[in-house]
Amino acid sequence: MARIIPLSEGSFTVDGTKQFVPFDDRKDQLKDRPAGSCSWKSSPFSSSRTGISC
Repeated sequence: MARIIPLSEGSFTVDGTKQFVPFDDRKDQLKDRPAGSCSWKSSPFSSSRTGISC
């Protein structure tokens, strides 16, 4: 059975480990994360959609 883990609002990266790692746009660089990492922005209570970019 799949586990449901709630995310807080913010930016994260996800790599092959499937771990959501907090990402601060002001100090972190996507190129410094492991190869294949995707950027995820979560706004659970916003009317706008969340975004993913790899």
